[in-house]
Amino acid sequence: MFTLDTDEDSSWVIDLEAALLDDPKTEDRDKNGQSARAILQQFLTTGPVTSLPSPISRHQSSVRQPYRGIGSSADSRVFEQPGTPWAFKILIIDQDMKLWNNYTMQMRVYDSFIGVAKVVDTAVEVPRVAWFANQTSDFWRTNLELFPDDPNFSRRPRNVLCMERILPLPRAARDALIDLFCDPTSITAAKNDPSNADCLVHILLGSKSGTAAHPGSSSFSLRNFKLHSDQVERLRLDASALAATMADALALLHWQAKVDGMGVEFVLGSARPVTHFLTSNFHLPGLDRLPPGTSTFDLIVSPSTHNQPILSLWLLKFGACRPISMNAIGVEQAIAAFVKSNLYFPRPFSNNWFIDSLWTVFVHRYIETAARLTWGTPAQSLPRAFITGVEIKLSPE
Repeated sequence: MFTLDTDEDSSWVIDLEAALLDDPKTEDRDKNGQSARAILQQFLTTGPVTSLPSPISRHQSSVRQPYRGIGSSADSRVFEQPGTPWAFKILIIDQDMKLWNNYTMQMRVYDSFIGVAKVVDTAVEVPRVAWFANQTSDFWRTNLELFPDDPNFSRRPRNVLCMERILPLPRAARDALIDLFCDPTSITAAKNDPSNADCLVHILLGSKSGTAAHPGSSSFSLRNFKLHSDQVERLRLDASALAATMADALALLHWQAKVDGMGVEFVLGSARPVTHFLTSNFHLPGLDRLPPGTSTFDLIVSPSTHNQPILSLWLLKFGACRPISMNAIGVEQAIAAFVKSNLYFPRPFSNNWFIDSLWTVFVHRYIETAARLTWGTPAQSLPRAFITGVEIKLSPE
């Protein structure tokens, strides 16, 4: 029995079970035809609930936040649902299997990077991938009405990939980018543009920005903002560290995940939030041996979490990646992917001393990291063959 008792008035004593079973008032229907008893019977249970009354279902949908666009590219649009840690990628081209490939390759890469963390301590992050939903998935039954509907993106079920959202740069960093790269007459408007809050910075160490004093100043946007090698140099960023981190990532892609790296991209975004990173777990027997009141913080919390970085370099966009074999054929595939792909990595023979110097850093780190992954295996000579092949392909002679 559940009772509610008050000292002031004994008439307030209510037997909830009796009220539900015997009081005819509980048979009253609401305007949607659902009795109070039926509603409570569905809610007040620890068993599975197969369905909710339609008004309850509508209420749950109404309190969920609509999806909001946070980025786009030539082949996809990306949304967030405020209040959740997820991003939702939807293709806008008729290549549905590309999104499925993105799903499988990203999971493969993420698992590979995590699995080798004790061997290669890289600073690059890979977004966790959650799930893939096709056009007939139950996901759309409860989420379709929450997506925007506009002439360029009609509201209809599509294939969608859910993954960890990379959080944008902090406001101070965004404002600094606007101050440096936006036309002075547009700075105020750019800082007040809500879309510029969704800022990830693409790092392209293999290209230059051109000669414009304020690139893109007519409609300045921080979405998909590109920072080229000369701008990295101008800002005095640690370009060598960026090149080394990219080298780690490519070595892990090739020799741990065993994929060619076609079309991958690198962006600077906020570091993954870490509340407590535990290096070990305390179990009751060990805890019982400690004096009461002993601090266990220093025993189980990683020291690296005491001073977390503000930003991280993130690796993403795996839709064009393909598996490679651990032989000469796989090396040729990896070389072709590097040469045909974008200019995120530094390149040899660039006719630019800064990019060439970053290539030297990149090669040294790539070979070093790849050696840890392939040492003592039949593939141990392949990383050097990859570098040699890239230099031959990009040689001006």
